[in-house]
Amino acid sequence: MRASVAVATTRSYASGWAQWVKHRVGIGAAVEGDPDEVGCYDPKEDELMRFVAELSMERKGKAKGLTERTVRSYLAAITHRHLVKMKRDPRQDLVFLPKMMVGVKRMRGAATKPKRPITLSLLKEMKKHVKNEGARAVEKAAVWAAMCMGVHGLFRLGELLPPKGERAPLTWGDVRRVSDVHVTVHLRTSKTDQFGKGALVNLFATGDETCPLAALREMREAQVKAGVTISESTALFTHSPSKRASPLSKAAVIKELKRAVACVAKEFPHLGLQSKDFAGHSLRRGGATSLALRGVREPVLRLLGRWESDAVNLYIALPVESLKGASELMTMDPERYREVDLAAAASPASVDRWVNEL
Repeated sequence: MRASVAVATTRSYASGWAQWVKHRVGIGAAVEGDPDEVGCYDPKEDELMRFVAELSMERKGKAKGLTERTVRSYLAAITHRHLVKMKRDPRQDLVFLPKMMVGVKRMRGAATKPKRPITLSLLKEMKKHVKNEGARAVEKAAVWAAMCMGVHGLFRLGELLPPKGERAPLTWGDVRRVSDVHVTVHLRTSKTDQFGKGALVNLFATGDETCPLAALREMREAQVKAGVTISESTALFTHSPSKRASPLSKAAVIKELKRAVACVAKEFPHLGLQSKDFAGHSLRRGGATSLALRGVREPVLRLLGRWESDAVNLYIALPVESLKGASELMTMDPERYREVDLAAAASPASVDRWVNEL
């Protein structure tokens, strides 16, 4: 039962359950420090509603309470803990709480805006600010390799650098050379592959300064120069010859990423770049956006990014100029499209004969 959710979800649920216990202690329904947490199980619907109301109110000086998404995760934590203890799901057959959650969502509005994409051109500008030289040459080379792989391979940063204890890190054995211009990276599991089917991500030589194969080669050379023993079991993003040293962390990449973006922002103030708008997921989003801007179709994007739904569209950040271009296309060559436009207005079937002609 505990293994039915991912490690990251388990951590999230632990936080949600702690909030529930705190709430129950606060209203006198449970005793603080009780190892059995008596008073925290089998709540009635009105008790869950009271918890949701508390979470939705002003907290620690903030004008708004928690988001609907966070509140929902806390309720899921309560359900999970009950199932692990072989108890009935307290959210089963509820009438009023679902409606209350709709109210929370309306009160709080949409979630925070997504992080901005690190597109290919922005990545190129960032390169000169991530110099793999000096005392931290290996670390900088590893950071740059992670950035290039993230954009070109549409990786989630957590796939390249999983949190310690969540999944085994990528190793040099997971990188296979297919040819001089093609390597594959074996992902044993990922966010959307909870059952470990695995996936092969293809990376190709690009010949420019963001080439992921060149970045991997430079990182390996820096590791060897620093005294790292390379074998199939060596962590891919190792940046120290010490056997007890941990691989590069997500936090280190994000910190360097934000620093590089801030440097580019100073060079090009008219762009309005702000480092706070970027994070690890900006790499994956930037790869999807760059490909879409260059005309790569959605089916190919889904294959490249390993999306199994149209969620890929949420990752594409198109500029207003591209929307203007689409608007201009609508009015181009009006006579060519006149008949099919009229046919489409009449019925779907009447369009069929025009498809091949266009």
